[in-house]
Amino acid sequence: MIRILNIQFGEYTKVTYMKHNGRCDETYQLKTKDLYRPEMIRQYEKMKELFLQWFPTFKFSANLYYLVGMGVKYNKHDDAMIDKVKVTGALENKAGSLCKVVSEWIPVGTSENKIIMGFLKEVVMFVKGERAQGKLFENTEIEEAIDAIDADDSHVFHVNDLQAKGVTQ
Repeated sequence: MIRILNIQFGEYTKVTYMKHNGRCDETYQLKTKDLYRPEMIRQYEKMKELFLQWFPTFKFSANLYYLVGMGVKYNKHDDAMIDKVKVTGALENKAGSLCKVVSEWIPVGTSENKIIMGFLKEVVMFVKGERAQGKLFENTEIEEAIDAIDADDSHVFHVNDLQAKGVTQ
């Protein structure tokens, strides 16, 4: 299971995540310029709306505001619940000057948890490569292809049947 710890948007997307490998938890960081699929962009927009609910002062310039990063603290007893988030946003004025806004750790309620978990699910799929380029193969197609090959019992191929041509020993 992958747990997203931190995500930052900018020239590069940086995702810090924790993955349980057998005996221990290991922390990794992905740094990429890959473009996002529409599913991830929709979840990003929901996160932006959530930030504007937390800080209604920025609603006057919602079209100039964007989410730059987010840190996540999970519940100690339930990994499916988030206790707190720390959000970094940026507000750009008409001249192009940038103002970064960093929140304190914000407690997360049940309704907010649902939105954040939807966003983090998309980020996990992005980390796994399922949202960056999309999956190249579906499991059903591969299984059907294997079944079609296995159905032909007229000749069983073994590696030992190979004979080298033009090779001297």
